[in-house]
Amino acid sequence: MKTKSFKTQLLIYGGGLVIFIAVLLLSLFSYRINSLLEEELVSSGEHLVNDFSYASELGVASEDPVLLKPFAEALFEREEVILIASYNEKGIILLEKKEQGTLSEQRISSKIKERLEKERGVIRVSNKTEKGSLVYDFYAPVLETHPFFSLEEEKEREVIGFSKITISLDKKKEQTKEMMLYGFFITFLATMGGFFILFLLSETLTKPLFILKEGVDIIGRGNLNHRVEIKTQNEIEELAQSFNKMVENLQQSQAATEKTKEMLEVKVKERTKELQELTGSLEEKVSKKTEELQKRVNELEKFYKITVGRELKMIELKKKIDELEKNK
Repeated sequence: MKTKSFKTQLLIYGGGLVIFIAVLLLSLFSYRINSLLEEELVSSGEHLVNDFSYASELGVASEDPVLLKPFAEALFEREEVILIASYNEKGIILLEKKEQGTLSEQRISSKIKERLEKERGVIRVSNKTEKGSLVYDFYAPVLETHPFFSLEEEKEREVIGFSKITISLDKKKEQTKEMMLYGFFITFLATMGGFFILFLLSETLTKPLFILKEGVDIIGRGNLNHRVEIKTQNEIEELAQSFNKMVENLQQSQAATEKTKEMLEVKVKERTKELQELTGSLEEKVSKKTEELQKRVNELEKFYKITVGRELKMIELKKKIDELEKNK
């Protein structure tokens, strides 16, 4: 089975981790940007409607749109504002300035009117334009001012009208897109930096391991004089030192084995020589004994022949004696 190198595995898993962290950071960045822009938009709408309510108190009290128009036009110049309206205490519209496609509200709903009279604060309502774009409608009560009333007595001030400002979320979308482009760019740079650091880390980690593996292969081919030189000042260097110590011990063991082998060969040669000498001596003795035995055999053969000859002669003499006795 084909295996992947440690460097390849490190780049694969580390690269996956870098991409995961980059996506996570981009998601968090996107969420945070949306939250900040949302907060900024809401805060801007609340301040604008409050400012318009304070500034339009005289115009609402007199129900004179001319007095309301300068403040309305000044606020309407803001990019995010698409509608400005002012209502009297009955919720009937006094002045309205809006962009084309923005829904008009000639009369404030009774529900919102009751909430404004009760809470005396800003109310935010999500809405849509005729094109379906999301907007925020901000409502605020217009309170009657009196020179003898302090801020602490605001709840005692009478509601004489209402103000409304509609803010488009298109600007938020544009800002979000712009910030996301920056976010993508920064995330891309961070990801590339992460991959670069990962590559350097893989080189730092795998190069000593490659040197160690190469050393193992060289020593495995029988070259016990080779030593692995690694200077990383970490556990890999300690491993290389331990490996060199092991090879040194192996070399010493091999040298001791060679020496023992040489000594055994010398002893075997000496013993072989002794056996050869002993064999030669035994062969010589056997040869001498054989010669002696052969002489004995030869002597016995001669004795046998002499003895047999005498016997034959005795038999012939006996026959002759027997013949002579018969002839008498």
